[in-house]
Amino acid sequence: MSTGTPEKKPGKTTTTPAERRLAAQRGGRDLLGRSAAAVYVMRLEAMLRVAMPKALAGDLKAAEHCRRVLDQEARLYGLNAAGDDSEVRPEPPERDAHGRTVLDRYRQRHGRRS
Repeated sequence: MSTGTPEKKPGKTTTTPAERRLAAQRGGRDLLGRSAAAVYVMRLEAMLRVAMPKALAGDLKAAEHCRRVLDQEARLYGLNAAGDDSEVRPEPPERDAHGRTVLDRYRQRHGRRS
């Protein structure tokens, strides 16, 4: 007898749009592969939640950690600009007539060291 609401199938997990795109790109992974990828992403996000506040406060080691975690997520979801696993490097910062970057000038104005 039907109650009018769809029944959940046993073992069926909820997937995000990004997970569905990833599965489609890889030819549709089995449930174990999707679950492993979901656990991996959850662990990366947990690391970001811990490191990001430190990075935003100026901790360079935490900032590098965040960059690496975000790079891992970009590769997992196929978001790297080069389309492969090569590392994309940003352009060097512009410098003024005295050879200082915007960050250097900010630090000088606010009495912070590099």
